[in-house]
Amino acid sequence: MRPLQVIYIMKKKTNKKKIKVIGLGNPLVGDDGIGVAVIKKLKQKSLPEDVEVIDVGCDPLAILEHLNCKKVIIVDAVKMGKKAGAVIKFTPDDVDIIDDSKNFSLHGIGLGYALKLARKFYREIDVKIVGIEPFDVKVGKDISEKVLRVIPKAVSSILEELK
Repeated sequence: MRPLQVIYIMKKKTNKKKIKVIGLGNPLVGDDGIGVAVIKKLKQKSLPEDVEVIDVGCDPLAILEHLNCKKVIIVDAVKMGKKAGAVIKFTPDDVDIIDDSKNFSLHGIGLGYALKLARKFYREIDVKIVGIEPFDVKVGKDISEKVLRVIPKAVSSILEELK
């Protein structure tokens, strides 16, 4: 996404009726793919008409394109120092967001920096994060059993948030 594209997206009119559930992660990097796996399972559920479920892959900046709504729930692998597979629901205000912009690469930015940008342009949006503690985030690995087991719990947490 180019800088002008981001500015255009941020100026789009907000759709106050829609709730978006966004999965983030790279399925080629072990447990980092859990956000995408949860989204696949969630798409199999019967959801309210005003809910849109989106897989943005491994580009946190792509989240900004989908913030023209009243509420967003982001599902991602998050290192929180908990037991592998822990499912924790929180808001950006509940945690200190690390400014990972210094780790910027041509492949994208981190979720922390994307959320900082979102706060600047979308102050009235209700943002929730369903974080899942990863066990193994090595390239070429599949999602570990410890983390796969919690997909139903993560889906339930999201469905609870949609009520």
